[in-house]
Amino acid sequence: MTQIKKLGIGAVAAALFALMAMATMVNTADAAGPVASADIDCGAAIQVSSTATYTCAIEFDDATPFAAAATVNGVQVTVTTTLGTFVENNQNSITFVCGQLFQADSCDTTGTPITVALNTGTTSGTNTVLVTAGGIAATAQKTLQSAATTAGAPAAITGSFIAGATSHIAPDNASASPAYVSPNDTSTVTFRVVDAAATPVGVNNRLIQLSTSAGRIAAVGACDNTSGTTVALLTNTVSGVAGRVQADVCGAAASQVGVATVTARDLQGTNVSGSVEVTLAGPAASVTTTVSGGQVVVNVVDSEGRPVADGTGVALTIASTVGSAAPAVTTTTNGSATFAVALTGTAGNGIVSVGDGATGTPLALTGATRVNQSISLTQSTTPPPAEGDGAFASAPNFGTGNVGSAVFNGGSIADLADATADAGGTGVWVQGTDGNWYRYTVGATGATAFVNNAFNAQFEDGFAGATAVFVVK
Repeated sequence: MTQIKKLGIGAVAAALFALMAMATMVNTADAAGPVASADIDCGAAIQVSSTATYTCAIEFDDATPFAAAATVNGVQVTVTTTLGTFVENNQNSITFVCGQLFQADSCDTTGTPITVALNTGTTSGTNTVLVTAGGIAATAQKTLQSAATTAGAPAAITGSFIAGATSHIAPDNASASPAYVSPNDTSTVTFRVVDAAATPVGVNNRLIQLSTSAGRIAAVGACDNTSGTTVALLTNTVSGVAGRVQADVCGAAASQVGVATVTARDLQGTNVSGSVEVTLAGPAASVTTTVSGGQVVVNVVDSEGRPVADGTGVALTIASTVGSAAPAVTTTTNGSATFAVALTGTAGNGIVSVGDGATGTPLALTGATRVNQSISLTQSTTPPPAEGDGAFASAPNFGTGNVGSAVFNGGSIADLADATADAGGTGVWVQGTDGNWYRYTVGATGATAFVNNAFNAQFEDGFAGATAVFVVK
């Protein structure tokens, strides 16, 4: 019996040893190693408010060589924030131990992150969230924007008119009756939809119907003679401002000149609307001219006295027996066009013609001819004081010959001589107030300087504004 007991005890001991070894192997396989890395992601930017919250996802990885490892339980984790507070404790830091979480019961390393919730607070800026665990640290940055993300219901729509070179738009409708084609001018109108907060907040993603009482309207860059009088667009953030919607207004039939009222209305049931006015100029109806010192200024207006759109074509025609005009065709700026005129005598007549535009090289009128008006031209006997930049408006046009026409912008005789030399000319012809033409020879000095005496006497006061000249190579 004693021998059997001893054998029994030995067998039992061996069995217990084997079981302990097996248990140790199982525990080693299931237990995770120390934290090897951490990762935190707090998502995209958010706008601050007293009620806004967001979450940061945290993932850990351990250092165990066993694939079955699933937790880093027992590791103390600290998360801090530089802006806002944690929802759990309303503080700017929070500490917990993996396996004893307030939100989960382990720090999983198998791809399922834990999350911590934060209040944005009301201070905007770049928030840095730091997580530390087992000697490992990771950070995430979260942009907290100043405008509230969740605006209230729309309470108002405000509008503004963004003017271009002028505050006018010419009709643009090639198929309308009466037909009229303008230089495709447009005006951009901007509306903003805001809520009823004490400090109004722009409301994005609202569907707004924009309509115009005259002309046409479409999305920015899309307004033409096929556009309608209404367009529906969503509000969005434009130039950093939330709640904006923009559209282009362009002209329509010539009968629709005057003030166009552009109205914006919320289509999502809030009964909110706003309006802004845009002036639409009509086709040319009449001109007035000012003739002074070899310069003719033509002012063009529509039937209601508004300056026509920039780019309206204007031509000044003078019979060769009377003189010449430079340029022959130009376009308006703020309703005005300027010509330099040289007469063969002291007086004569010219014809001012106005179309819908001007294209080509050289420029030629396009569209219908709206005005044909005779004007009286008289050579001034007292030249005004010299002024101008002392240069040619553009290089002389010599063509295939040795004489080229040009417009001198005004200045002294010395300025004209320098401009002529810079253009490759040896001389220049200019018509005087007596109707005669005078030549200036560049570089005539010393014994030859006398050749310019007559020119110097005629133009001793220089040239005021645009002056037609002929440059000789």
